[in-house]
Amino acid sequence: MICSGTARHPRGRRRARTAGVRAGRAGRGRRVHPRGVRTLERAARREFGAVDILVSNAGGPPRGDILTMDEKAWRRGFELTLMSTVRLMRAFLPGMIDRKWGRIVTITSIAAKQPINDLLLSVVFRPGVHGLSKVVSNRYASSNVTVNTVCPGYILTSRQEEILDARAKASGKTGSRIRREMAAEVPSGGSGGPRRWAR
Repeated sequence: MICSGTARHPRGRRRARTAGVRAGRAGRGRRVHPRGVRTLERAARREFGAVDILVSNAGGPPRGDILTMDEKAWRRGFELTLMSTVRLMRAFLPGMIDRKWGRIVTITSIAAKQPINDLLLSVVFRPGVHGLSKVVSNRYASSNVTVNTVCPGYILTSRQEEILDARAKASGKTGSRIRREMAAEVPSGGSGGPRRWAR
């Protein structure tokens, strides 16, 4: 659990940690458990009184091809990429509606708008998060609840590094060449790290 401004306020950090400990891990492995989300919502309400801003961000599902991924991989991708956001919205949206104020931000990826061949699960499920966000936005704007989706491009996270290494191995190219090719696709000429993106 991360609360805005807690980096500058030790008491806020302690309260966020307390809520997180009480909730346990809402997500384990490749999915977000409904029971864990409900526990998280109750712990956050107990510590802070209300949650006004929800940011939903799930790690990327595994790479793969339609012929190599089994049913289990597809179910895990669905749970992680789409249902995690569904469950978080269902837990926190009612309170926002009651208070007539709320902000929801869903974070997906470039794969939601621009299909990427080796990221099939992301390409299939992330557009669903966009559709969900738009419908919830339309439905609850009258309650002063806004929903926006952020769709970042190539950000040099550990996940992106894994993808690039796998592509290098599969293509027989060097890792540096794969990274140069990726950078050439970015209008600014390169990709930044998470800190740059967060700004």
